[in-house]
Amino acid sequence: MFCAGYLENSRAKNLKAKKEKEKLNEGDAIEIKGAYTKEGKFGAELHLGYSAQTAETTKQLPSSAAILKENMSEKKINSLSDGENTVIVGKVSGVERGNFIYSVCSKCGKKITRTENGVLCENCGETTIKKNAVVSMMVEDDTAGIRVNFFGKNALKAIGMEQETLEKMLEEKSGDVF
Repeated sequence: MFCAGYLENSRAKNLKAKKEKEKLNEGDAIEIKGAYTKEGKFGAELHLGYSAQTAETTKQLPSSAAILKENMSEKKINSLSDGENTVIVGKVSGVERGNFIYSVCSKCGKKITRTENGVLCENCGETTIKKNAVVSMMVEDDTAGIRVNFFGKNALKAIGMEQETLEKMLEEKSGDVF
């Protein structure tokens, strides 16, 4: 009887481990088959119905930085123009002090405002708060320096932190930072 219980628990643990392995994480290279496109709220979306399949792929994909470099020109900091998208290459020369987090809608990630009745999202209506990281750094190349503001997952990547760690740190410090 104990052995059967042990085997059942082992199967459950193995099944759970297998499901966790199947979970997709940011940065995973995947192949999608049998999906279809549909117009969504923010433009075209890819929908995966019951017949669609996803799998990790070993195909070599360019990095997002490489894709950006193909579509944007690289410039020196002293030649940047207001409102343009470009690629700069420089070194971090400092980290600015200031607010470390900002609050956004937990559903869509857009700006929120506090009301007497709770939290309101301009996009979703009533919502709950998600704390996002924000980090400002000074970056310089051989021509000039510029303040670079990192938000959300880019800020977390810049400081080498996971969202869960940020949330735990904020919980420990308590106090609602808005």
